[in-house]
Amino acid sequence: MPTRTALLWVAAVLLLSSCASWQDGIDKRNNRSAGLLDSAPESTGLLIADVRLKHKGSLSFGIENSIDVLGGEVRQVNTREVTRRETIKHLLVFQLPPGIYELVSVRGHFRAGNYYHTVEPFLVPEVGSIEVIAGEIKHVGKLTATAHSKLGQLGFTYSYKWDRGPAAEKAALEILAQHDEDSRWLPIIRQQLASLGPVQTN
Repeated sequence: MPTRTALLWVAAVLLLSSCASWQDGIDKRNNRSAGLLDSAPESTGLLIADVRLKHKGSLSFGIENSIDVLGGEVRQVNTREVTRRETIKHLLVFQLPPGIYELVSVRGHFRAGNYYHTVEPFLVPEVGSIEVIAGEIKHVGKLTATAHSKLGQLGFTYSYKWDRGPAAEKAALEILAQHDEDSRWLPIIRQQLASLGPVQTN
């Protein structure tokens, strides 16, 4: 029979290993995010969207639960080519060649009971076509998408709330400005922030 000391030692090793794996996952995610703005403004434009996902179930008594946003995708209208992107905090940032695009969807998941549920609001009808121009930053808006579920009913229905005001744009640009201080986009971001001037926040 193993001694109590040996069992405690094994438990400690497993715990440290688990913590290391968890930290490695965070480091890898951060490294994927590093250099997010590594494109040349002369040949690409930025499309950004501030996204919040929520879930409201029939048994939630009116309470909306927040969901982590995992990523999103845009589609070029002419070629139908899809570009996927993870988030920086809750900000989606796409570096794209000039063209007309559609914000297709955003994605997140949450756990309820023993199951993970994926929510993926389809956004083309909500946003429409977006023109991306080299050297310009296009702010789609701050979107809150709520997934509604009912007991005994598969899937979700969605409701959408948008904020396309200057305060929402300024908040998104400030996140972008803090992320990559070596980016060639930084002067453009700062110039766009300056053009917004002082804005009233809620």
